[in-house]
Amino acid sequence: MQITEMIRDIFLNPNRAFRNAGYESPGETMLFYLAILAISSLLSSLVAYDGFLSALLIFTTLMISGLIMLLVATVWLHIWVFLFGGRESLLQTCRIFVYGSAPMMLIGWLPFFGIIGILWSFVLWIIGVRELQHLRTPLAVITVVLPVALLMILLAALIFIAVLVLW
Repeated sequence: MQITEMIRDIFLNPNRAFRNAGYESPGETMLFYLAILAISSLLSSLVAYDGFLSALLIFTTLMISGLIMLLVATVWLHIWVFLFGGRESLLQTCRIFVYGSAPMMLIGWLPFFGIIGILWSFVLWIIGVRELQHLRTPLAVITVVLPVALLMILLAALIFIAVLVLW
C-alpha cells in the first residue's frame, strides 16, 4: 500500500488500515516508519530552527531517538499484549506502534493541535491491538492504557524524588 493511502486510512478508516498492515512486509512497515519519522523530524527541526547546524543536530537526534523509541516501545507494548492474551508476533506489535504513531508524529509537534494527534494515536494503538493481536476491545484498551499509566506514574515519582533531593 502506498504511504499516502496508508496515512489516509489511518485518519479516516483505521480498521482497514490495520487489516491491510497485517499483510505488509516488514520492509514496507519500516519504510513507512522512516518516512513518517523523517517528516516529523524535519518539521520539528524547522520549528526550532536556529541556524543550519542546530537544525541538522535536532533532525539527527530526533531520527536516532525515533528509531530507539520504535524498538523500546514495541517490546514494551508486546510484553503487555502477551500478558493480556495476544499471541501474534512481535512484528504485528511493531506494526501497531508504527501505524498508530503516525498522527502523533505528523501533527503532534503543532502547538494546540498536537494533543489531537497524541489522542488519536492512543485510539489507533487500541484499534491496532484489537485488529492485529485479536484481543477484544476492553482488553485492548487495558493493554494500551495500563503500561502508559504506569510509565507516567513512574516518571512523576522520579520527578518528585528529584525535586526532593535538589530542594
